Parts: sequence; structure tokens; C-alpha cells
Amino acid sequence: MENTSNETPNTNASNSNKKPIQKKWWFWLIVIVILGQVFKSNNKTTQSSSSNSDSQSEEVSKRAYRAGYADGQLEYGDPNPPSYVFFLANHSDISGADKLVYKMGYDDAAQGKPQEY
Repeated sequence: MENTSNETPNTNASNSNKKPIQKKWWFWLIVIVILGQVFKSNNKTTQSSSSNSDSQSEEVSKRAYRAGYADGQLEYGDPNPPSYVFFLANHSDISGADKLVYKMGYDDAAQGKPQEY
């Protein structure tokens, strides 16, 4: 017998076999690639800004060493040199750890060592 009814074929059966998009392997591959690109670009900007600040900090330290070395040269050979703090007071732009770099330059010059930076 033929099916004479006007029923439409059940299309829900084909829809129920379809997986949601988040369960497809290629969907997650695309998500991972996009996230990788986002993190990669964020990492590059962080590295470039930190490398700029590192080079600026290095230049400040070199200037502190040179200033200390120049002041220490004035005291080379003096049996009773004044403290490096006396000279450091004239350099208000030197602060923090660079004061130690200044003292290193000062000591190198006062002892007759060659200038490093």
C-alpha cells in the first residue's frame, strides 16, 4: 500500500542528530587560534614597554656612574678625601639604587681604576 496521507516526513529526526556548534572540534580549534593571537599581541606590547623602561633605567644608571667617576677623579691621590655623600648632594637627580651606582663610580675613580661605562 501506498502512503496516501499528506503527512510531511519527520524533519526533527535529522535535526536531533546535529551536534551543537560548541561540540564540534573545528569550533574549538578556531577559538584556540583566536585566543592565542590575542595573548600573543598582548605579550608583545608588554615586552616592548618593559624593554623601553629597561633601556631608560640603564641610561640613568650609566649617567650616575659617570657622575660618580667624574667626582671621584677630583679626589684621586688625596690622602683625606671627603665623603662621596658631599659630592652626591650636588646631584639631586640621582635617587634610589643609582646612588649605589654613583658610589661605585666614585670609588673606582678615587682608587685609580679605569672607567667602566
